[in-house]
Amino acid sequence: MDPKTLANRLARQYGTRDPFRLAAELGISVFHAHLGSTWGYSVTSCRIPCVCLSDNLDEIFLSFTLAHEIGHFLLHRRLSFPFLAYHTFFGTDHFEREANTFAVELLLPDEILREYPDCPVSNLARLQGIPEKFAGAEGGGGDCAMGD
Repeated sequence: MDPKTLANRLARQYGTRDPFRLAAELGISVFHAHLGSTWGYSVTSCRIPCVCLSDNLDEIFLSFTLAHEIGHFLLHRRLSFPFLAYHTFFGTDHFEREANTFAVELLLPDEILREYPDCPVSNLARLQGIPEKFAGAEGGGGDCAMGD
């Protein structure tokens, strides 16, 4: 299943796009630790999916990183990234892009883009918890106010 379809299906099924609520619904344990420059990682231990998030990330990066790691669990369940990285010539960039796409689609659905057509995507992305580097090439524009 493609990342966008999966993100939208999950949001409908659980009634939320909040990665922390989705993690709880999916039985994913979330921990925080000092990880240096690593934002987070996911691992399955004794058949329990776990995500470890860096304790030095701000709220925006925490939500995005958790959404990214949920994407890995759902899209790449049977892959071992350490094995691929150290024992094959197969790159993992494709899988990282898929997890990033899942995170963006989860946090910034098409409905928001349609609701605020004059607001630059980069501004909407920031308001939805997506780090600037994942918001797309569009920049600039004025301020956007979103109601709850």
